[in-house]
Amino acid sequence: MADKKTGREARVTRGVHRNENVVFIELTQGYRAIVDADTWPRIARDYGARWVANHRAQNSYVYARKMQSDGAGGKRYVTLARAVMRALPGERVEVLNGDTLDCRRSNLDLLETEAAKKRQRQYAEKRAAHREAQYLAARAKHDRKSGGPERRRRAREFRRDWYLPADKLAQCFKASSNGSQ
Repeated sequence: MADKKTGREARVTRGVHRNENVVFIELTQGYRAIVDADTWPRIARDYGARWVANHRAQNSYVYARKMQSDGAGGKRYVTLARAVMRALPGERVEVLNGDTLDCRRSNLDLLETEAAKKRQRQYAEKRAAHREAQYLAARAKHDRKSGGPERRRRAREFRRDWYLPADKLAQCFKASSNGSQ
């Protein structure tokens, strides 16, 4: 199938993925996107057959997108997932299995903005709890190796002693020397 704008032949192959008939779309940078076989003709007709891979450095995921004219002389990007779900502005397309190049309808969910924000908050809370658990596990491991809370308590007392006024420091030394004799 040729791209409607450039006329170049698209690199697509038909196949089966998880017992579903799909089309594998060859993207740039060696990536492949997956679309339902019955959805692909509409996507190719409305948006064209050639798509590119875009790599987001800030959160390190790859997704398929295509530049489109917005009708007012400007250009905008359309992601393959939004094209498959026919998402309107204000709607969010969420990938269920985490693979952003798997654009089968069974893997995509269309959410209103509020529902998307709620799910994002829940995910952030879950991620924060996981990070806290990792921190506590690392802290426990460090405590086992370094002497643990008792060593930290002694270090605090040692630091506190350095900041005591001279008369209180002398009292501490008298008390410790009296107690040790």
